[in-house]
Amino acid sequence: MAYTEKDRLRHKKWKENNKEKVRAYYREYSKVWRKNNPERRRAIKRKYDLKRAYGMTEDQYNFMLQAQNNCCDICKKESSRTKKLHIDHCHKTGKIRGLLCSNCNTTLGLVKESLEILQSIANYLRKSST
Repeated sequence: MAYTEKDRLRHKKWKENNKEKVRAYYREYSKVWRKNNPERRRAIKRKYDLKRAYGMTEDQYNFMLQAQNNCCDICKKESSRTKKLHIDHCHKTGKIRGLLCSNCNTTLGLVKESLEILQSIANYLRKSST
């Protein structure tokens, strides 16, 4: 059954006069949808988060992932389907450097991205291994 312009206008007017009912309906509908579509919801959220935080699309992320052979750019450990690699970026410039596993990404954060601290760690390990 096709809706006429008159039907559309009547429906629009009803929605304007019943805003609370409409809000309640969509709140309930979205709860049910989120419950029934967890994978789709995660995909939508990831897509939104990539764009908001890094200004990149999922295709750009996948291109980077493929260029790195699905591996962490530091330790070369392969990522799994369930564990995505983190987007590493410079906190001063915002420039994306590569994709890292959780351990490598956390390590960079713990040393505050400092070459001096990393060099000190390397020197410490060299000294203690001999």
